[in-house]
Amino acid sequence: MLNKKSIRKAQSGSTPQFQLRFNKSLRFLQNAWLLMALAGVGLVAPVQAAPLFNSDCPPGQIVNQGGCQSLALALAANGGRVYYVAQNDPNARDSNPGTQGLPWKTISRASSVLNPGDAVIVRRGVYREQITPRVGGTDAAHRVTYAAYTGEQVVVEGADVVTDWTKSGNTWRTPWTLSLPVDAGLIRQAYATVQRREMVIVDGKVLRPVSSQGAVVPGTFYVQGSMSAPTAIYMRTFNDSAPSGHIVELAKRTPLFNPKSGTGWYRVINFTFRHAPNAIQRGAVVSGATGGLFEENVVEWNNAVGIHTDGGNHVFRGNSADDNGQMGWGGVCDNCLLDYNEAMRNNWKGYQVGWESGGGKFSRSQNLTIRNHLAGDNQGPGIWLDVYDDHDVIEQSEVYRNYMAGIMLEYYTHDILVRNNVVWGNRFYEYTGAGILTQAAYGNTIVNNTIVGNQAKGVWFRRDPRLATVGSNKVVNNIFAANGTLANGGGQGGYEVSVEATDIANFRSNLFNGNIYYHAGAGSGTKYFSANIASPPAGVQRNTVTDDFATWRQLINGDGSSFVTNPLLQNLSSYTGWHLLANSPARCKGVSPPVAVKVDIEGQPRPATKADIGADQALGVCR
Repeated sequence: MLNKKSIRKAQSGSTPQFQLRFNKSLRFLQNAWLLMALAGVGLVAPVQAAPLFNSDCPPGQIVNQGGCQSLALALAANGGRVYYVAQNDPNARDSNPGTQGLPWKTISRASSVLNPGDAVIVRRGVYREQITPRVGGTDAAHRVTYAAYTGEQVVVEGADVVTDWTKSGNTWRTPWTLSLPVDAGLIRQAYATVQRREMVIVDGKVLRPVSSQGAVVPGTFYVQGSMSAPTAIYMRTFNDSAPSGHIVELAKRTPLFNPKSGTGWYRVINFTFRHAPNAIQRGAVVSGATGGLFEENVVEWNNAVGIHTDGGNHVFRGNSADDNGQMGWGGVCDNCLLDYNEAMRNNWKGYQVGWESGGGKFSRSQNLTIRNHLAGDNQGPGIWLDVYDDHDVIEQSEVYRNYMAGIMLEYYTHDILVRNNVVWGNRFYEYTGAGILTQAAYGNTIVNNTIVGNQAKGVWFRRDPRLATVGSNKVVNNIFAANGTLANGGGQGGYEVSVEATDIANFRSNLFNGNIYYHAGAGSGTKYFSANIASPPAGVQRNTVTDDFATWRQLINGDGSSFVTNPLLQNLSSYTGWHLLANSPARCKGVSPPVAVKVDIEGQPRPATKADIGADQALGVCR
């Protein structure tokens, strides 16, 4: 259960990190408080809600066996030794035995000692070093664990303070010779400034790179010389004052957590990793080969990708990958679970959106589950599966105000289940601003989602020359409302639903049923339905754009239990307004879904029949 501090932050909106967790906990808290109230008057047995997250426990404790337990005791249960690092302890030395009374000074010292089953507890501080474990664990019961002390901030910092600045015209200069190259195959000349890896941080805020010394304005910097042979950095602080009045840092170390190749079974708890000058497609934090357990870490303000996943069988829970230069998450992850994580405001450097950017992009991943995820305000798709992903699940998540698409499935990605999500207000970029976009993908299931207020299309099944067959999708029990908020979808067409296909059989291989369509409040020129059939039969137009539901039903040869009406959501203009009003026509009107949908976005149970349409199962019994 959320602690009161988390609830206050979520209510005030001061830290979006807690917003999804707060939304999902409201009803749980209401029910728990009701039970406690009833217990107080003797109507039910006393109850005590179990903590959901380590941060809900008191300082020095984590969740273990359904409750909060001493961090040291919980970690000792692995059967190994528990060591301590505390850089601010006056007795700390790397020559110490690493006990609580005689801790080590650096995390690197711990990495040189830890064996399977061992753990290190790290106390507060800014650690300007890299964590490079030499060995991993052997299984889930014998992981190698790195744990920040609960209630204290432990920062693994990729940058060092630099004070050697001299005036140069209207800029400030320091010598800089650290080579930070990019793989030659990834270099794109149009993004030469963006893809450089140098980072300048002033008072904790990242400056933006520019392409020449003359272009340097307050809040920016320029690197003289090539990637492999730089000579100097020129910069101006945000308020254009002298560096001497500020803490100025230059990024030097990456990755910040990087296990030895082939090792796995790591557990990493409650660290903050920031300011790694990592290269394109490389992570500041790397998962290891298998069996990782990453809990409630913050990975932020790194140059490229926040968290990079390799191999499989990893669990990521309660982590935030926010404000990274390219993407929050990325990589390959088979049989992985991402639960209660977030990816916010990524791609601040401005990498090409259609290439690789945004909240997170996973490729060639099987049986990956992304659940209870928050992806918002990214300059790129919120959640992106690309290149031979299959049998993945995206569910119970909120995906909003991202560029190009909220959820994007691409290039032979198939058999993906998109269930119980709210996809709202995603923004137009290049050629679309879709809620859900599939490109050269097929056979995916979109069920019980609320897809509202996206700037171009609600859902777009886009045909692509790379793959002829793009059908066999199932679109059932979704709410499509007020999509196409830009006039004519930014000039590319604004539709609640847009389907492209090679021929009429391919077009009709898509199953639509039990949906609600509504577009009052959408932009001018927006239509409900768009059908684009490359080789239509006689009597059928190649392009059909219509508001006529009968025409759509005839074309798709289905959608018989869907209807056009106002779904009566709490607030169509806010990503938090997706709950159904009590008199919503979506109540109890869902058809039998193609896959089981036992709960809603908040974990509330759904009835087996006559469930509500959309992501929300409103309280109350369907009759």
